[in-house]
Amino acid sequence: MKDSESAELLPRPRSLLIAATLTAASVTCLSGHMAEAVVNFRSMFKDLGLAPSASARLVFSVPQIWWLLALASITEMVWVATQPQLTAAVKRRMKTAMFVTAALTAITYGFTAFAIYTPLFKLRGGG
Repeated sequence: MKDSESAELLPRPRSLLIAATLTAASVTCLSGHMAEAVVNFRSMFKDLGLAPSASARLVFSVPQIWWLLALASITEMVWVATQPQLTAAVKRRMKTAMFVTAALTAITYGFTAFAIYTPLFKLRGGG
């Protein structure tokens, strides 16, 4: 990469701000629902007398982890929104940060679903 390319300020693409806003709104909404759902599933396991697996115990022990993902996505949105001009390098870092947060959210959601539903499917007799 050339030094002049990395130092040149360009207008922030509107699409980057839109993507950051949609990501923040989606992750925050999901986080609110998932934090509450994990607590409800923990109560359901207790009421049914189910012994949670190690992965379910991990999920049940940190239901507020979802709010960290929401905070990360909101922080990224604020970062993007407060930078009307940016270099190509900063733009790449913003995109990478948004991708990593979205990927971590998806992985956390998948792990949570696996941890909670696997014991329930076994209870039903499906595995």
